[in-house]
Amino acid sequence: MQAQSLSAAHSLYVLYETLSDETQQLFLQELLLKQRQKIELSLKHKNKPLENRFADICGILTSEKSVSLEEMEQAISEQGLERFNDCR
Repeated sequence: MQAQSLSAAHSLYVLYETLSDETQQLFLQELLLKQRQKIELSLKHKNKPLENRFADICGILTSEKSVSLEEMEQAISEQGLERFNDCR
């Protein structure tokens, strides 16, 4: 799932880069407005632990499973092979 999210995020950034400067500015203004709304909403929910509120605001992803650097490298290599393998 993480690889799909990373791929989607990269694709969205590539799309963002193709936009005109004016459209990029409008997009960023809306993004900042939404982040501001998240912060305000998070501050209203004071019963949540501070760490969780901070993670919600910043969009920090947490995972219950940890992986080694070798496992990450293997996953990235496999994804690269799948993307660039023309034989399929």
